[in-house]
Amino acid sequence: MVYTIKNHRLTVTISEIGAELQSIVDEWGSERLWNGDPAFWGERAPVLFPFCGRVWNGKITAKGVPCKMDLHGFFRCRTCEVEQLSNTEIAFTQVEDDATLADYPFRFRVRIVYRLEENRLFVRAEITNTGNGVMPYGYGAHPGFKTPFDGGSFEDYYIQFSQKQEVRSLCFDENNCFLIGGSRPFPLEEGNRFGLRDADFETGSFFLCEMPGEATLKRNGSSHYLTFRYEGFPYLGFWKVPGANYICVEPWRSLPAHSGENTELFEKDDLVRAEAGETVIHEYSIEVG
Repeated sequence: MVYTIKNHRLTVTISEIGAELQSIVDEWGSERLWNGDPAFWGERAPVLFPFCGRVWNGKITAKGVPCKMDLHGFFRCRTCEVEQLSNTEIAFTQVEDDATLADYPFRFRVRIVYRLEENRLFVRAEITNTGNGVMPYGYGAHPGFKTPFDGGSFEDYYIQFSQKQEVRSLCFDENNCFLIGGSRPFPLEEGNRFGLRDADFETGSFFLCEMPGEATLKRNGSSHYLTFRYEGFPYLGFWKVPGANYICVEPWRSLPAHSGENTELFEKDDLVRAEAGETVIHEYSIEVG
C-alpha cells in the first residue's frame, strides 16, 4: 500500500514496503523523484539497514557466528507497519522476526518518520536496540532524484556545497564496490561545486567524506533546486546508471566491506553500536525550491 502526506508546497507518497519514497511533487506540479524504471534501476529511494553496500563474498559474522547479508540489508524488502498518519507526517515501523534473526542475530525496532514543513521533507530514522547486548548496524539513505528536473540535459546540472573547503573521496576497488582504504582529494570547481557528467558513473558510485553538511543540486541558469542537509552523516555518495535520468544523493552512516576481507560486525569501525535499550536517531532533509 502507498500513503500520501501533503501541504501547500509538497505532495509526498511512500510505500509500506521498506518505507520507501515513491514520489515528491513540488508546488508547480513537477515530479522530483526518480520513477523506478526497471530498465535502469527499479528502486526509487530504499532505506538501508542493517548494512550499507556489499559484503565480501557474502562472508559476515557476529562474534564469529555466520550471518547472511544481502546488498544494502533487508529492511528495504520487508513490509512496515504504519504507526501514525496525519496530513503532513507518517511513521513506519519494522521489528525483527524469525527470518531476520536467522540472518542478523539482533532484536531491533526501526521507526522511519517522514514529516513536511513548508518546502522541506524531513526523514528521521529512530533505531532501537531491543535486545540485551550491543547491536552493531549500518544505516543509510539511497534516494534517486529526477535529473534533469528543470529542462536541459543531465550535464547541465551540478552539486554545490554550502561552503568552500577541501573534500575527499574514499578509495574503492576497480569494480567500485569494496573499500581499499584511505581517501584522496576530490576536485571542486571554485572550491565548492562539481558538475555532473554521465561518464563519471561508468564504474559506479563515488563517496565523499570530510565534506560540508549541506549540498544543493541545481541547473546552470535556473532558480529551481534541491538542497540536502545531512548533519551527522560522515559519508555522502553519488550514483546513477549511465544513460538514466536521475542522480542518487546518499547520506550514509556506515560503509561497505573492505576488498578481500570477511566482515565481522563487532570489528567494523564505521558501524553504529547501539547499547541494549538505546535508541539512536539519524535525520536528513530535502528542501525543494
